[in-house]
Amino acid sequence: MPDKDSKKLVVLLAEDEAVVSFVFERVLSSLGCEVFTAKDGREAVELLEQTSFDLLVLDWNMPEIDGWFVAVEARKRLGPQIPIVIISGNENAKELMYREYGVINAVFQKPFTRHDFASLIRKYCPTGKELAATPV
Repeated sequence: MPDKDSKKLVVLLAEDEAVVSFVFERVLSSLGCEVFTAKDGREAVELLEQTSFDLLVLDWNMPEIDGWFVAVEARKRLGPQIPIVIISGNENAKELMYREYGVINAVFQKPFTRHDFASLIRKYCPTGKELAATPV
C-alpha cells in the first residue's frame, strides 16, 4: 500500500504482453514512479479496490476484462480526477478516445519510444508528485 503523503507518482499498469509490460514498467520506475502491475483487466480491477492510484495506464485489449471496462470501473469508483491512459496497437485508437470522451484522458499508440511515453506520463503527473529528470 503506497504512502498517501509520498511525492512518488503511484501508477497502475495493466498490460497482458509481458515484454511490453516490462518496458513500460522500466520507464515508469526510472521516472521514480511506484508501479503496480496487472497482467489482465481482472487483476487491475482487484488492485483498484486495494490501492489508491495517481494514474492508470491500461492496455486496450486484454484477456477476460479489457482496458475500456477497467477505465469505466475506475471512473465509477474514483471519479474524474484520476488520469487514465489507454495503450493500444489499434490504429483507430484516437477515434475511440474521442468517441468515448470523458472516460479516458489519452491514447498512447504502440509501437512507442521511451521518450514519448515518459513525456505522456509527465503531462498527466498530478501537482505535488515528483518525477525523475530522465527515464532510462
